[in-house]
Amino acid sequence: MPDLATQIRVYLDDTAPPVTFDEIFTERIGLLQVQPDRPRPIPVRGRGPLIAIAAAVLVLVIGAAAAILTLSGDGGNDVDTLPGPIASFEDIAGTYLRRGPDLGIMGTKVYFLFLNDGTIHSSSDTDLIADRPTVIYEARFEGTTVSITQTGGFCGQPDQGGTYEIRVLENGNLRFVGLDTDTCTSRSGLLLGLVDSEVTAEYEPLSVGR
Repeated sequence: MPDLATQIRVYLDDTAPPVTFDEIFTERIGLLQVQPDRPRPIPVRGRGPLIAIAAAVLVLVIGAAAAILTLSGDGGNDVDTLPGPIASFEDIAGTYLRRGPDLGIMGTKVYFLFLNDGTIHSSSDTDLIADRPTVIYEARFEGTTVSITQTGGFCGQPDQGGTYEIRVLENGNLRFVGLDTDTCTSRSGLLLGLVDSEVTAEYEPLSVGR
């Protein structure tokens, strides 16, 4: 009985078409054309949800970046009003350090705490400014004009008050601008600067007493 290899050779001789020697070298016998498998393009209608998702992700990334930049600040007062006079303390509420001219009081620093209820606390100690201030000013706004009075302190009673504007500067500091002659020269000298000085005081926002 012939072995398996002999049986396969006899079978192929009987069934396969004859091939000449030239055909072996000139034709590609039994070689299939193989095409690379490429992914099918996404239909145009199917791209809409993907575009919407990508846009939403972009918005979230931008929002997160803005939040990170906001939180990376020094935690001070958020003076975000445009430069110019204010009409309430809502945008500037917080503690400020009075800067120049020199008060001439042994270099004592003076702090001001602006509260949303329309009061201003003044003290040389930030730990006491909220609950035990040296002076409390009352502020009443009419547009950007603010009338400032106080009970007690260095001003005579009844206090006739003085009118001012409180302006936000380009650097974020505040400055009082007198609109008339304050009946209490001690108050106007403190808010504006020394009487004999051409330089007016600025108030630098701090990160305490919010």
